[in-house]
Amino acid sequence: MASIDNEFDYTFKVVILGGSGVGKTSLMIRYADQMFEESMFCAIDFRIKTIECDNERIKFQIWDTVGNPRFSNNFKTYFRFAQGIILAYDCRSEQSFICAKNIGNIVNQCAYENIVKVVVGNKCDREDKVVEKSRGKEFAQGIQAGFFETSAKEDINVNEVFEYLSLEIKNWVHLIGNNAESLIPKIKVKERKEVCIQ
Repeated sequence: MASIDNEFDYTFKVVILGGSGVGKTSLMIRYADQMFEESMFCAIDFRIKTIECDNERIKFQIWDTVGNPRFSNNFKTYFRFAQGIILAYDCRSEQSFICAKNIGNIVNQCAYENIVKVVVGNKCDREDKVVEKSRGKEFAQGIQAGFFETSAKEDINVNEVFEYLSLEIKNWVHLIGNNAESLIPKIKVKERKEVCIQ
């Protein structure tokens, strides 16, 4: 259960999904810790980042999941009650793009209808890209998601991804207001517009 913290207007859970080696952990650490490490591996990692958006304080709970298929059951567990999902692929890898599409299908089947999604083509700073930007945009449009090309290494568009998520999730919460619990099982809007996960 996510606890209520009166220091924040919102608490949003965001899960980063994608195949192995696409840079999920690098994206999370770049955003949360403002640093970059070339090689990292973990089964599940977690960061908290606080920001201000439209004069409101938002606490992101950012979950990074390993891309190995043997952890595929964990995908459903960790994104089922998230408010936002990042689907990441490596711009240099056709296989990672296919993997992101497959995960996107799982998300559409198992996540609630109005979850905010963003497709991220990571490592866009590299010259050996094989997945064109237009294909990433087409994929994102097909699953009603935002789209960005990013580089965790060069700090390109990483902040913009989370700014997009914060605005889209916050606007959605404002739209449904106190009806959140009836529209989405196990998601509650508390006083001070706190989004809580039970």
